[in-house]
Amino acid sequence: MKKFFTFMLVAVLTFCVASALAEGKLTVTSKNVIIKIGDDSGIFVAKVENTGDEPIYYDNGKLVIFSADDDILVSESYIYSSPSNIFLKPGEYTYCYDFLWDSTLKNAKIGDIKFSVTSDTSGYKYEQIPSTAVLELPGNKLFTYNYVNVTFTNTTDEILYGAYVVAAITDNDNNIVYVDRQNYESIGIHPGSTVTVKLYIDGDYINYYEINGINLDNVESQVFYSTEQ
Repeated sequence: MKKFFTFMLVAVLTFCVASALAEGKLTVTSKNVIIKIGDDSGIFVAKVENTGDEPIYYDNGKLVIFSADDDILVSESYIYSSPSNIFLKPGEYTYCYDFLWDSTLKNAKIGDIKFSVTSDTSGYKYEQIPSTAVLELPGNKLFTYNYVNVTFTNTTDEILYGAYVVAAITDNDNNIVYVDRQNYESIGIHPGSTVTVKLYIDGDYINYYEINGINLDNVESQVFYSTEQ
């Protein structure tokens, strides 16, 4: 009997330890700030992954951008995922984006970037539709426009409203350099239909990449629809 209780105690303790260790964990795996040359605006972009053992909801992100002299240039308290409050299984990830606009950014030399993220106990669940992304980059020339073209097919049995399209570009060193996202709430995509959407890239960012020798060779897309009505 004594051995039985000892065995049960060990089993309970093992379960408790395993439960404590098995949890979701949000990790920022890449982040970047791109400021338009000679301007006071730009973008913050990041990739956040669930590196834990259990699913987790993304809640919010806090951003602080420092100058090369360690002065605070910008502080933002609400950086959302794309789409917001997304449910992430282990190994899944989301992209974050925020438009920046502050006089302190004009001609500033960016130093450190602090970005911390928090989780929540609730949020939204989405299904992802397979998609492909292709860069259309004629360059920063007069009367030319740059895009990410995202193609996907409605693989569900219902008309799909509210498709949420995300595109992320990384350089040759796998650093994230651009993110864009669009929600097509009012457009219904019929079952089996294939759609291509164009996400516009501001020419000022193309100018930044060209001047700084950043190659835009890698692009990824994610297309979601909500499973919760």
